Amino acid sequence: MDVIVICKLRDRRKAQGLSQRDLGALVNIDHKAIGNYETNKTKMNILTAAKLAIVLNCKIDDLYEYRRN
Repeated sequence: MDVIVICKLRDRRKAQGLSQRDLGALVNIDHKAIGNYETNKTKMNILTAAKLAIVLNCKIDDLYEYRRN
């Protein structure tokens, strides 16, 4: 089965009123990496997803959308 994983980080970040630079600073990640996660250019590892979920006050699962291809 083919699955598409879509990162919803941008929606969560904007809902909190944070810029990519602000969010990156909170979790010690370069703002360019945040942009790459948001555009699905780079997949984040589970530790990064956990840090972002904590800062954004959500579950890791809330940062993703899953669809069958």
